Amino acid sequence: MAKRATKTVSSEVVVEGIAELLAKQAQLKALQRQVKAASEMEAWEAKVGARNPAYVKGSVRTATDADAEILGHVHGKVCEIKCQECGQIRVVNLQDAFQVRFCRDCRKSAQKAAAKERRLADKLAGTSKEDLEAQIAQLNALLASKAA
Repeated sequence: MAKRATKTVSSEVVVEGIAELLAKQAQLKALQRQVKAASEMEAWEAKVGARNPAYVKGSVRTATDADAEILGHVHGKVCEIKCQECGQIRVVNLQDAFQVRFCRDCRKSAQKAAAKERRLADKLAGTSKEDLEAQIAQLNALLASKAA
């Protein structure tokens, strides 16, 4: 029988190779998480931007102590909203970005205007332009008969 020469690999080289592979694998997973988070944030910003034109794109950030003082409570991340009335920038919690459109000062006037529109819509519900014109003509005829 022929004698074979076998090469043995020292265990130190194997351990170094495994450690290097584990480090590269950890780096790969970290990059995959970053890419996933970036794509999710991009999709979220597109969704919010479509629903709320007041949202300032690219303004998402981790909340600071100053933000906590302004808001009273924070939930990790905040973003900025540009008031539709006066253009002032307002910091809001991330989950509020869908609904906030005004700064604190303009919010009251916007609520009053919306309530006024609702009352007017309720008042005019069920009436048409023709109905109103008929009532105007009837009242004009009544005035003409009283003036004569």
